[in-house]
Amino acid sequence: MSETTSKEQLQAEIEQTREQLGETVEQLAAKADVKARVHEKVEERKAELKARPQIPVGVAVGLVAVVALVVWRRSRD
Repeated sequence: MSETTSKEQLQAEIEQTREQLGETVEQLAAKADVKARVHEKVEERKAELKARPQIPVGVAVGLVAVVALVVWRRSRD
């Protein structure tokens, strides 16, 4: 019976090693695919930029106009 158990254990170890080897090969292939990695980074940056709240140009222009008006009025007094 111990021979059967040993065979089963050996087969289980072989299967586990194959799975680990397959995962390692996939990881190495992903690292070697520079084009895909660059594309991935570009997409991440695009998503980050879209997620940031942007000040609308109209609000910025309005703020500059108000500041300019205040400065102009103070310079006249």
